[in-house]
Amino acid sequence: MLVRKISLLAVAVTLGLLTSADAATSWRVARAPSVAGQTYGALDCVNASRCWVTLAAHGHPGVAASVDGGLTWRTESLPAPPGISVLSSLSCSSETNCVAVGESGNPETGSVGFIVDTHNGGATWRRAQPPTPFATPTRGVQLFSVSCSAGEHCVALGTGRLPPVTSGPTSCGPGCTMVPPPTNPNATGLVAASSVNGGATWTASVVSEPTLWQPNALTCEANSCHAVGFDFSHCLNNPHPCGATGAALTLGPGSTEWSSDPMPPGFFQIFGVSCVTFATCVAVGSSADSTLGHGVVARTTDGGRQWVMLTPPPTIALLSVSCASALHCVAAGAAGSASRLYGTILATSDGGRTWASEALPAGIGQIDDVSCAGGHCVATAAVGFASSMRGLIVVN
Repeated sequence: MLVRKISLLAVAVTLGLLTSADAATSWRVARAPSVAGQTYGALDCVNASRCWVTLAAHGHPGVAASVDGGLTWRTESLPAPPGISVLSSLSCSSETNCVAVGESGNPETGSVGFIVDTHNGGATWRRAQPPTPFATPTRGVQLFSVSCSAGEHCVALGTGRLPPVTSGPTSCGPGCTMVPPPTNPNATGLVAASSVNGGATWTASVVSEPTLWQPNALTCEANSCHAVGFDFSHCLNNPHPCGATGAALTLGPGSTEWSSDPMPPGFFQIFGVSCVTFATCVAVGSSADSTLGHGVVARTTDGGRQWVMLTPPPTIALLSVSCASALHCVAAGAAGSASRLYGTILATSDGGRTWASEALPAGIGQIDDVSCAGGHCVATAAVGFASSMRGLIVVN
């Protein structure tokens, strides 16, 4: 999620420092490397002590781990990917098992899905073979999000290469049969990949939902999932003017088909989702691109059949959410304006009816991801602009 989230607001991360009245009370900067050109991305804490985070250092992907609740971090060794690579998402089901996904290769000329997993607490990471739709170099192929749960069940979503469509043979005269060539053999679409052994091996299936969209976040329990992102399907019939709209998909318990959730108006993109049960979830996003919109929150209590908009304090965008229970959630993103952008963290203890802003250290930029476990939260942040951008990790 690193690339998508930073690209949303990077044009405005020319920070104005916070005043002394904004000084941290409960959040503080962790002892993690913070240098220009290195940023942190997807974050997952399996308990109050054990966390993993993806990172990108001058175009090279990596993973770091913490065993003290995010206070200190160590970088772990990954198998070298071929060509340009990015890790978009990471999910850990226990203190020993973790999976990260993304892409390797050149997205303009041909990329493939990139999957790495560990089953020994990060001592070694191995590269897994992506399923066929993500294994053939094709422009635009990428794994965007992954979610792993107990029992080593993992589900990932991305843009994969679709099977070519060929119409049946036709007669072209006596003794002649013509088989038309495949239609767009490099076509891509939304594809789901699943694993029952913690990411070691994968199978894939095309998501038949007809919308053209990007899955920003995914949360699953075994084979039941909620995914959120955005789509441009309405642009096919009305290209001018046209913009993204927030979208959500659900894979219900025991189902093999994904279905589209009827999302309320107001979402330009949905960036994060957190579910305490299959029925109860909170999703966060933005009402418009860059610094033109405001943060948006919605909640479902019936597994995605109906989402209700909530009213958080004013923000520019909310990029991540983590719920410890149906009542307690933490959402994070950015607030302020184009000339004075700063990170924001909001907390609710009544299921999202009311939210309170939490103080952050001075100078913190947008908060990209947050993960809470055991009453403790860790978040990734960004400060600076363009090549001077650097990542921070903050803890409460």
